This record gives sequence, structure tokens and C-alpha cells, in this order.
Amino acid sequence: MPKTMWVGANETYKSLNDAIKASTAGDTINVRAGTYYETSASIDHDLTIVGVGGMVKLVNTQSLANGKAMLISHGNVTLKNLDMSGAKVGAGNGAAVRLSDGNLKLDNVFIHDNQDGILTLDNATATLTVNHSEFARNGVGDGYSHGIYANHIASVTITDSYFHDTKVGHHVKSRAANTTVTGTIFDDGSGGTSSYAIDLPNGGKATIENNWFHQASTSQNPLVVHFGGEGGYYATNKLHLDHDVLVNDLSGGTFAYNGISGASAEIDHVATYGTKTTVFAGTGSAHDNSTLASAMAKPAWSLWSVGADGSTSGIASQTAALIAAVTGGTVSLPADPAPPTTPPPTTVSTDFTKAAVITPTQDNQVMSNASGNDSFTFVNLSVDHTTIVHFYTKYDHFDLRALGLGTNALSDGHVTLQAAGTDTIVFVDSDAAGAAAPVQLVKIQGVTPTALAGADWHF
Repeated sequence: MPKTMWVGANETYKSLNDAIKASTAGDTINVRAGTYYETSASIDHDLTIVGVGGMVKLVNTQSLANGKAMLISHGNVTLKNLDMSGAKVGAGNGAAVRLSDGNLKLDNVFIHDNQDGILTLDNATATLTVNHSEFARNGVGDGYSHGIYANHIASVTITDSYFHDTKVGHHVKSRAANTTVTGTIFDDGSGGTSSYAIDLPNGGKATIENNWFHQASTSQNPLVVHFGGEGGYYATNKLHLDHDVLVNDLSGGTFAYNGISGASAEIDHVATYGTKTTVFAGTGSAHDNSTLASAMAKPAWSLWSVGADGSTSGIASQTAALIAAVTGGTVSLPADPAPPTTPPPTTVSTDFTKAAVITPTQDNQVMSNASGNDSFTFVNLSVDHTTIVHFYTKYDHFDLRALGLGTNALSDGHVTLQAAGTDTIVFVDSDAAGAAAPVQLVKIQGVTPTALAGADWHF
């Protein structure tokens, strides 16, 4: 019978390593918030490890005894609300986590200042899933250590995450048969030395959508997304980039390269900013790409807050579809008011985002707390592009799932926003049967009757 175990100063287990050794298949280990100086442990069965009451810091300060990683993963393993740092070995490839076999999932995990962030072995059935996690300052500067280094496994899936300041190596290197990266930020940082943002040296099937990239002027390689440079390993090789943004400070940089002759490569709806930036090189096709007149600011991102029961709260990454901005008008919003002493039930706050969420029972919702760049941006986090999830200004966020749009509302990809008087915007589903009709009224402070005249979005 699976059981729940506890780690903490006043719990049965004082260290995570001891709890792992005592665990059996299917157990959950809850670790109370704090700093734990751990060495290394091997997880040999299905196991879930959850930080509770805050992020749990797992710190290594010496060469790993097993010569591999702080945690070695076998079976179905989930890691949640952990902060892992300091992994090192003499060979220079010590990892915070090493995936040997099975399925490894990270959720709200901060992996930083290790020789390798995550390293996987070759295993044709293994999978790696990373959700809302941060990778920072990983690598030893030799070009062989990375934020994530996945060898020949079944799949790598990365969503809503943040990679930055990798040292000379790649933010993500994947030799997996299937690699999917969506809604994620890749930032070299000021004076950053990372090489590729995403390296896919053996091809496979790769989907890279709705991400924001920054290539520093000091980057070690002019390519951002590299596909098939070491030759194809799989029977099917397909690269697809869609609705990505690149801010390029490296003169002559190239966003994407396909090095496999005969492989399918499509680069669509990509927006770039920078000097002498090439969108695509190699065989394939590119459609509806554009050049930005100014650099697109890095979207806000933060780790989620952690509750006493290990639950998390916060707002998903505001990356994605950044080129689908308003094209026919502007909205001017007032300065930030003082935050309310007791936020109304529809207000969600994090360190970086204040959000007014429309609920199905509301006819309208006032958006306030805006500042900075107030142009609207839609964000589509659905991989198949069938659902608008939300749109936002720099600091304000609307959930469009409550607007009454059906699941096929964007079947032809067209929604119009119209001003319907002072402070009122009408969302019009232009794909609806018959004449286009308003589906929801939303009140937004400071909008003039003509502010959105003629403005519409296309997806």
C-alpha cells in the first residue's frame, strides 16, 4: 500500500536521502521547506517527492559520491517544488538529476549552478517532462555541459519554463525521438555565453512554438535552434517552429537551421529583432515571418508559490504568440492604483503579475493595475491552435475561456475586438454561424469609444 512519508527537522526522516532509501513503489515523500545538504541518492521505483510550505533547497557542496547526480531516477518519478544546486563530479558532468530509465516529471523546480541541470542516458522508452521550471547558470564552460542534455530517449516535453545564463553549453540539448518546447523563455542574459538555445543534433520530430528567445552579443554560436547537425538518427525527421519571438543582439545570427537533407522543416509566424538576423537556413520552408521594429520585452515569469499542502498557485508564463499584437488601435490605461487591502475574490496576485480573471457568472470585469506598455497581446498556449487561452497587457491578464467561445470558435482563426462606447470592448466571434455577433462585454478603464476602431487579430 503506497504511503506518505515526511522529511523535516521534526519529522521521522531528517534527510531526503534517508526517506528515499526507506520508500517503496508508489510512495509520496513530502519535504518541509528548508535547506537540506544532500549528497546523492538513487530512486529505484515509482516515487513522488514534493516540497511543502515553500521551495525545498537541496544543496550539494562536495563531489558526488556516486559520480553521477544528486538524484538518479528509475521508474515513474515526479519532483515538485524543489530547488537543486551544486551538483559536481571530477569528470565535469555532475547533474542535479540523471534519468536512467522510466518517466521523469519536474513541476515547479529550480535547477541552478550545477555542472549539468538534467542529464539522461540512452533509453528508447524513457520520457522527460518539464513544466513551469527554471534552469539557471548550469554548465562548467566547456561546451559539453548543458541546462538539459537528453540522449536518445522517447520524448522531451518542456512547457511554461525559463532557461537563462547557461555557461557556454546549450540551454537544451535533445537527441530524443520527439521534442516539444512551448511557452518557454530562453535568455542568454547580459554578457551571456550560451551556445544554441535548443540543439537537436540528431533530428527526430521537434515542435517549438510560442517561445521567447534572447541571443546575447557574446553568445558562443550564431545559431539559436539547431536541427540535425550531426545527421539523422530517426526514420522521421520533422522540425516545426511557429509563433516564436527572437530578440537577437548577435550580428549575423540565425534563428533556425535544418541540417538534414530531405527532412521536413517549417518556420512560420516567427518574429525577429536584431542586426542582420537570418530567420532560417537549410532545407525547408518559411511562411508569414516578420521583423520587429523594436525589441520585444522578456515576458514576466516566476516560480509558483507553494502552499502548506504542496499545492502551487500563480499564473502561467506570458510568452507566446507575441507577434499577434493589436494592429488597428491602442488602449491607454491609467497608472497603477494602490493595491486593495483585501483583494476581491476575482483578483490573483504574484510577484510579477496582477490578474483580473473573468468568471462564467460575470457579465463584465474591470481591468485595473495597468502600467508600462498597454498594447494588448493574445496568447495561444494550445499546441493545436484551436483555443485562445488568454491575452494580456504588460501587467494585466484576462482569461478568455469564460467568454462563451466554443471549442471551435477559432476554426478559421478570426476574432475581432470592437469599442462599443467609453470603457467597453466587445469580443466578436467572426467564425460563428450566421452574422458575427458579440459574445461578451468587458469593461476596461480608460478606453475611448474609438480606441479599437478597426482592430482585429488573426491567428
